[in-house]
Amino acid sequence: MVNVDDALTSRPGGIIRSKVLGGVRPIPAQAIGAPGFQMLEYWDTVKENRVGVTRYNQGIDADSLNKTKGGMEMIRSASMQRIELIARIFAETYLKDLTWKILELVSKHQDKPG
Repeated sequence: MVNVDDALTSRPGGIIRSKVLGGVRPIPAQAIGAPGFQMLEYWDTVKENRVGVTRYNQGIDADSLNKTKGGMEMIRSASMQRIELIARIFAETYLKDLTWKILELVSKHQDKPG
């Protein structure tokens, strides 16, 4: 019912000939505002959980003035524990190997007392 050549040619404001009235209708655009912002909020939360630096610690939470002192201390304590855990894992994995390699090289190449 529609001229295929007209339908395949993409032009702004292009004409598509049809034999039936209403044979071609525009495709409505989907609103992505609210779901898009929900997705961004989700990924911000995932990032905060992985890194340990929350928006409370950064001072950008709008509701942080309504939080209690004890609650804020618990959040700060948890974030400090997470930072300490990351430092311990880093030291255990990378610095331990580096220290053993330095010891090996010093033992191998040091001048022996004569």
